[in-house]
Amino acid sequence: MIYRIDLLNTNLPNDCQATWEKCVEELKKIEGFQSAELLRVYKNINRSRYDLVSIIEWADRRSYQTSTGDENTYAFLPSGQLLAHNNIYEVINAGAQAGINQAHTNLVVTNPYRISEKESDINASMWDKSKEHMLEKQGFVNARLYKRLDDTAQYYFFSRANWQSEALFMNQFEGKDFKEIISQFEDTFSICFSNSVVSTTKKEIPA
Repeated sequence: MIYRIDLLNTNLPNDCQATWEKCVEELKKIEGFQSAELLRVYKNINRSRYDLVSIIEWADRRSYQTSTGDENTYAFLPSGQLLAHNNIYEVINAGAQAGINQAHTNLVVTNPYRISEKESDINASMWDKSKEHMLEKQGFVNARLYKRLDDTAQYYFFSRANWQSEALFMNQFEGKDFKEIISQFEDTFSICFSNSVVSTTKKEIPA
């Protein structure tokens, strides 16, 4: 599976969401479409500000490329972004708490990594250690680390972690162990807290 992931800045999030939903209805008609989810940010923690996160899953590159044949199918993107930035990713690491369904998620923590390739190994290692730490914490649901598949992608990595609540997520910062894992990387973080506002899959397409 591959994922088109876009971080959207907008002063009109409701209008952008409505456009996104219309586009996804068209994208669902294309063979290879798997799922789509829109996250709406409610709190910016670090440096970067973004308002919405679009995650669209495709079966393979061929089906994704088919979807880009008409820029209108991605009308929710800023003009020119579809062609200028091939924001496609694959999952390279993941973890989930046994027995907890993603439906229990009330918080999605996102973090795009604008780093160089030479910084990728140490950042991937840090994320893996963070994941192992989170797996032991109450309220953790699951997490994924995505890596770019194209050099024009705006971010080298993108991560998301689903939690049952913001309070439970923040509890992990009380101990020194987690702070030691992330301390040297905090200046590069662009963490936002968001909620999943729209989610759809190909299963919803009438036969």
